[in-house]
Amino acid sequence: AFMEPVTWFLTGMEKHSDEAREDLRGNADAFVNAIRHHMSNMMTPSLQVSMNELSNHDHSRFLTRTNHRVGRVQELGAEAANENVNVAVMREAVVMQMTWPGAPTVYYGDEAGVCGFTDPDNRRTYPWGHEDQELIAFHREMIRIHKKYPVLSHGSLKFLYGEHNVIAYGRFDMKERVIVAFHNGQGDKTFMLPVWQVGVCPGHSLKRVMLTGDWGYTTEPQEYQVEGGELTLTLPTTSAIVLVEVVPEGEKEENTIRILDICTGSGCIAITLGLDIGGSEVTGWDISENALKIAQGNIALLDAGNVKIEYQDALKLAETSDTGRWNIIVSNPLYICEKEKADMEKNVLEHEPGIALFVPDEEPLKFYRAIAEYASSALKSGGALYFEINPIYEKETR
Repeated sequence: AFMEPVTWFLTGMEKHSDEAREDLRGNADAFVNAIRHHMSNMMTPSLQVSMNELSNHDHSRFLTRTNHRVGRVQELGAEAANENVNVAVMREAVVMQMTWPGAPTVYYGDEAGVCGFTDPDNRRTYPWGHEDQELIAFHREMIRIHKKYPVLSHGSLKFLYGEHNVIAYGRFDMKERVIVAFHNGQGDKTFMLPVWQVGVCPGHSLKRVMLTGDWGYTTEPQEYQVEGGELTLTLPTTSAIVLVEVVPEGEKEENTIRILDICTGSGCIAITLGLDIGGSEVTGWDISENALKIAQGNIALLDAGNVKIEYQDALKLAETSDTGRWNIIVSNPLYICEKEKADMEKNVLEHEPGIALFVPDEEPLKFYRAIAEYASSALKSGGALYFEINPIYEKETR
């Protein structure tokens, strides 16, 4: 789910250096589709601890793959693995390794410029006294960046742009936004990124913390202005960039993440969010006194001290005066139409109260409208609203 898609995109080489595929080199669609497919087979906790390697003891060294030589040591000789390698492409790969979901895992010697075809040539000794010191320093800088921004360890991932030789994605949570982009081709390349999709606010800027190219790399900061939620970016030949959102001083606030769960029922969603999201305060609202009692019991049972339950009618939220109160609002509201009752499973009808399920056929979206209207003012800048929806009305809900 990491080494193969990255290798094909950046080098066009198979991970053993047994095959070259120019149709996959720089193929953004192939990269995105392959990596999404493999990542979909893993749960998030597994993805977050996956060993993201560029090389290991079974495959050719990544730096050797950048020379596009097909073959093995017994055919080509050991020196062929060192010839015409492209350290600029190696730097691109390291940037991706250190900003992708998972645990960056450096195979000894990669940081020092060790080359080698597939096993056993990939197990060469460490080059004491002959290390690529610039490449080591670059690894140190990228490791520093990975450690400095926690969002790179646990944040969400969203692809923002892709075309031939160009990929960009965002890592984001409720506190940080990081944008990463790559240009694996020749000459300058200009493109636009919809950074609003990862929560970067209009008027905010993005600070460059790393730029690589065929000339080397720099950590010299430079700010890029976001206009209308979009960023226009120009990258040089064989380059990668890491950008971090700059939040104006006047908008900085306490680190508490305030979450609201509307129509909380037994409190399952509210309690799960409270237990899983560090530094959060979660409030659950419901109109059912029985549901609120069950939710309170679940809070006590699971020792979710940062979760509280309150009585509130979801259809009367317009009467509140909340402005900028919440970072996140979630809701699994009533959305099943009366006309759908005949097709429902018997166990649902027998054990779920109708007050938690059904809406009139003529008003299937009344809860969504009420909650969305409330959220438009109650969410903080950069906040997010999440719904479970009725697939019958997916288009209308959007």
